[in-house]
Amino acid sequence: MKNNVRDYIRKEFLDKDGYYTIGINLYKEFLLYNGLSVGEQLELNDEIFNYIDNKSEVIPNNYKIKIKFIGRKISDEDRKRIDYLIHEHYYVVMENIKRELNKLTYKMIGLLLFGISLFTLCFFIVSKISYNSLLLEFLSLVGSFSIWESFGIFIFDRREFLNNYYGSIQNYEMEIEFEKE
Repeated sequence: MKNNVRDYIRKEFLDKDGYYTIGINLYKEFLLYNGLSVGEQLELNDEIFNYIDNKSEVIPNNYKIKIKFIGRKISDEDRKRIDYLIHEHYYVVMENIKRELNKLTYKMIGLLLFGISLFTLCFFIVSKISYNSLLLEFLSLVGSFSIWESFGIFIFDRREFLNNYYGSIQNYEMEIEFEKE
């Protein structure tokens, strides 16, 4: 099954230059830019990004992607602007994911340290005060939960963020080409 998926991806996307190419048809009526955006806040039509995201999702993160715009003639100024806006978009996505990944890392470390400190407190209580304490049981439970949650973040949540981060890097580094008319 794994080879079938790999063969499908190669057949569907791989071009003669070794890039995994996503073709985008700019038909005559297609609006390149978001109709609500103006000036410095000019944005490409969201359909372009949704299409790129949907197609690039199946391409493994270590493959080079090329976006090939096909269809109507586009001025050199629009070509530069499209190239800039696509790279700007994926840079912002990449930075947002990096920021969220950092928050997750701090949360993971905080929970781990909190759990370890509660266990340290438990051992102090056992050695100095009393062994059969309700407080000891509560601290032990909360400490265990904190450490468990920390490892859950490390094993599950962080992996998803890292995969999204590597995908955003892949999209940021993609080449953009316009079909020669």
